[in-house]
Amino acid sequence: MVPESTASIQAVAKWKEVAEQLRRQNSLLKSILESPQGVIMFALDRAYRYTEFSRSHQETMQKIWGEKIEIGRNMLDVIKNADDREKARRHFDMVLQGAHLCLEEEYGDSALCRSYYENRYSPIFDSQNAVTGLTVFVIDITARKQAEETNAQLAAIVESSGDAVIGKNLEGIITSWNAGAEKLFGYSAKEMVGTSIMRLVLPERRRENVHILEQISKGESVRNFETVRQTKDGRLLEVSIAASPIKNAMGKIIGVSKVARDLTARKQLEAQLRQSQKMEAFGQLAGGVAHDFNNILAAVILEIDLLLAGNVPAEVREGLMLINTNAERAVNLTRQLLQFSRKQMVQSRVLDLSELITGVVQMLRRLIGEHIALITELPAGMAFVLADRSMLEQVLLNLALNARDAMPDGGQLVIRLQSLTVNATTAARHQTKPGNFLCLSVQDHGTGIPPEVLPRIFEPFFTTKDVGKGSGLGLSAVQGILAVHNGWVEVETKIGQGTVFHLYLPQVEAETVTATPPPLNTAPSGGTESILMVEDDSAFQAVLMFALKRLGYQIIPASSGKEALELWPAHRQSIGLLLTDIVMPKGWSGFQLAAQLQQDKPELKVIFMSGYPRENFDPNMDLQEGFNFLAKPFKPAVLAQLLRNRLDAAHKSPG
Repeated sequence: MVPESTASIQAVAKWKEVAEQLRRQNSLLKSILESPQGVIMFALDRAYRYTEFSRSHQETMQKIWGEKIEIGRNMLDVIKNADDREKARRHFDMVLQGAHLCLEEEYGDSALCRSYYENRYSPIFDSQNAVTGLTVFVIDITARKQAEETNAQLAAIVESSGDAVIGKNLEGIITSWNAGAEKLFGYSAKEMVGTSIMRLVLPERRRENVHILEQISKGESVRNFETVRQTKDGRLLEVSIAASPIKNAMGKIIGVSKVARDLTARKQLEAQLRQSQKMEAFGQLAGGVAHDFNNILAAVILEIDLLLAGNVPAEVREGLMLINTNAERAVNLTRQLLQFSRKQMVQSRVLDLSELITGVVQMLRRLIGEHIALITELPAGMAFVLADRSMLEQVLLNLALNARDAMPDGGQLVIRLQSLTVNATTAARHQTKPGNFLCLSVQDHGTGIPPEVLPRIFEPFFTTKDVGKGSGLGLSAVQGILAVHNGWVEVETKIGQGTVFHLYLPQVEAETVTATPPPLNTAPSGGTESILMVEDDSAFQAVLMFALKRLGYQIIPASSGKEALELWPAHRQSIGLLLTDIVMPKGWSGFQLAAQLQQDKPELKVIFMSGYPRENFDPNMDLQEGFNFLAKPFKPAVLAQLLRNRLDAAHKSPG
C-alpha cells in the first residue's frame, strides 16, 4: 500500500503533466489560429455565433464580404449574398443535428470573382453527448478549381479544333487523340491511343519523326514542318506539323504535344493562284500578239479586197482568193487568242439556244463523219440566252471536233440542253449571279481524259494531239467564251467511258430581245472630204491610204499623235474627220489626240481604230462598233459605210 504522502505527490505530478499537455496544445492551437498562412478554421455555437476562428478565416471573410468578424458575432450576418447565407444556414443546421459534412462550396458576390473552398463540418459534443456547436475546417481550392476550369476549357478547345491535336510520350506512343485527328486521319481515339504514331508515317519518312522526338527531348519546339502522312483509307495528306514538349510539375519533359494541319486546301489555293497568274500572263501575251497580228492582217485583208474589187486575171483572182481564205483562218486564230484572253469583242443578242444548236448540228453532221451518231435532246419550248451567236457556234464546233477525235472507231455524240436554278453559293463560286441557267451538255462515248491530263485541259497551247493536228486553244477558248458570258464550264470524264462538258449560261426572257442595228449599205459611196488619218503601222497606213483615196477622199497621213498635231494648223479648216489608231507610240493615244483637236474644233468627227477589242479600253470612252469604232481587220465596205455615216450625221457630241 502506497503511503498517502506518496500518493499525493504522484497526483500532483500527474496534474502538472496534464496541465503541461494542455498548455502545449493550447499554444499549438493558438499558433495555428494566429498564423497568417495557417489553417482556415472557425467554431460556432448553436446560434451561429463565433466562439473561435483562425486569423486566416478572418482574412478570408474580409476578402469575400469586406467584413471584420469577432467572437460572439453571428456569422450569417456577415454573409451578404442571400443565396450563400441560406446555403450556410442549411449546412449548419444539418451539423447541429449531428451530421458530419465534407463539401466543395462556392462563395462570393456574384458581381465579383467567386472563391471555392472544401469545407469539413463537424459537430461539438459536451460530456452528455449533446451538440453544443460546430467546427468548420476550410481548404481554399480556388486555384485548383480555376486550373480545372482552365483545363476543361483548353480540353474543349482542343476537342473542337479542326486541326489534329495529338499527345504522345517520348517513345512515340499516342496518349491523346482529338476529334480533329479522327476527322483528318480517319482513325478513332480508341484505335489510336496506346499505339505508335508510326502508323501514320510512311516508311521513307520515319527518320523525320525520330528527328522531331530528338528535338523535343532537348526542350526545343518544331514549327511549320511540312510533310506527308497517311490516312486510314490509304490517302496521302500534306500536313503542317507543330510540336512542343510536355513537362510535368518538376519541369521534366515527359511527352510531346503535336498539332497537324491539313494543307490540302492551302495547296489547292496556291496551285490555283499560280495557275491564275500563269493564265493572266498568257492572257496579256495573247492580247499583245493578237493586237500586232491584227495590224498585219488588217493590211493583208484590206489589200486583197481592194485587188479583188478590180479587174484581175482569173488565175490571179484564184490565188488572191486562196490568200484571202488563209487570212480568214488567221483571223479566226486571232479571235481564239482574244477569246482566251477574255478580250474578244462580244456582240450579244438574245438567242434561242435550241434554234442555234439545231442550226449548228447540220454543219456538225458533215464534220464528224458518218461513223459517229449525233443525237440532240432539246427542250420543247424556247430557251433564251444573251450571247454572241458566233462565239457559241465556235464553242459547239470546238467540243464536237474534240469528241470526234476521242472516238476514232465511232460512237455517239449527244448534245443535251436543260434548264436549272443556280443558288447563291454556286453562283458565288463561279463569280456570277444566282438565278435561272441553261445547261448545255456535250457528251461523247470515247476514250476519256487521263487523270494526269485533266488539270491542264483548259491551259492555252496545251494539246495531246500530234504536231499540226491542234493549236491547244480550243478548250481555253471555250472557257474564255463562257466566262465573258457570265457562265462557266465543268467536265466529267472516265477512262474508256467518255467525257461530258457541261456549259452553264444565264437564261433570259424573250422580252429582253434588243433591236438589231440595220445592216450596212451593200454599195457604200465615197466622198471628197479631207480626213486626217493617224496610223503608226507603216504597212497598214499605206494600204489604208490607198483604199481611202480610191473612195475619193483627201488624205492627210500622220504616223503619230505628235505629227498629227504638227499638221493640224495648216489643214484645220478642211479636215472634217479624224481617223486614228487608239494605241500609238511616243506618248499620245488616239483618245488624247481626239480630245486635243476637238477642243479647237468641236464639230470634228472621229472614228477610232484598234487591233485591241473595245472592251480593252476605258468604258467611259463611248466606243460603239459600227458608229465610231473599227476593229482591225475590217473590210473596205465597212470602212466606206462608216465614214459616210459619220460624215453625214448631224453633230451630237464630241467623237
